[in-house]
Amino acid sequence: MLEDQDNGRIALGCVGGESGKYLSHAFNQVSLQEAIQGDGEKWMKQEL
Repeated sequence: MLEDQDNGRIALGCVGGESGKYLSHAFNQVSLQEAIQGDGEKWMKQEL
């Protein structure tokens, strides 16, 4: 699920069994985090 964040960024939230977790790109790795902890869980949105 896409959640709008500040500065035109989005957060990618999980649904189903992983509900409440967010896709993170912090610390040079991609993982799931329990909550939005900072910019590592925010992504740039680009319209194609």
